[in-house]
Amino acid sequence: MKIIEKKFEYDAVICLMGEFPGENTVRKFSEKPLIAADGAGKVLLEHGIMPDYVVGDGDSFGESEPAKNFPSERFVKDPDQETNDFEKCLIFSFHKCWNRLLIIGFSGGLLEHTLNNWSVLKKYSATLQLAVYEHGRISYVLQKGKYEFHAKPGELISLIPQPSAVVTTHNLSYPLKNERLELGYREGARNVFAADYATVEIVEGEVLAFIPAD
Repeated sequence: MKIIEKKFEYDAVICLMGEFPGENTVRKFSEKPLIAADGAGKVLLEHGIMPDYVVGDGDSFGESEPAKNFPSERFVKDPDQETNDFEKCLIFSFHKCWNRLLIIGFSGGLLEHTLNNWSVLKKYSATLQLAVYEHGRISYVLQKGKYEFHAKPGELISLIPQPSAVVTTHNLSYPLKNERLELGYREGARNVFAADYATVEIVEGEVLAFIPAD
């Protein structure tokens, strides 16, 4: 059984061009390398935050005023139009041997950008250990196996299938017993911890689990 703690141990942070999480949130993760996706690099510099690397096709960052003072050797330009900037950041991180990645700025802006990021997250979830932090909550990709989560009774947990999964749970207010979750049919949003821990078993498929973050 894998024990899922609310504090994710990560090798690096990827900041995407979604909703800016705020200076305090970004600085909270500053002890690890900070990789900004193209336009997010511009936003970070405008807030006085220096990313370790900026990765992307350069359409938002390359000619911007903040980029003029950014070390050129730390701007990783990738013109490939078959991948978005999030995927470019994941590929860069993989080559750096940073395989446990915390992602911020994941959603916000145009809905299609968020959905595209979700697709990329699913694409790389078998290769990299990925977690997304937003609004005081953290989400993990759960693949086949049994997981134990720790939280306070009454706290929320959501289990969103990617795109379908068979799930069994214990110590949740709305238990699942070998039941199928599937996009367009049934999701598992806003379940509740009935004790100070709960188990989630993914019998088949894959789930994106959301819990409170430290």
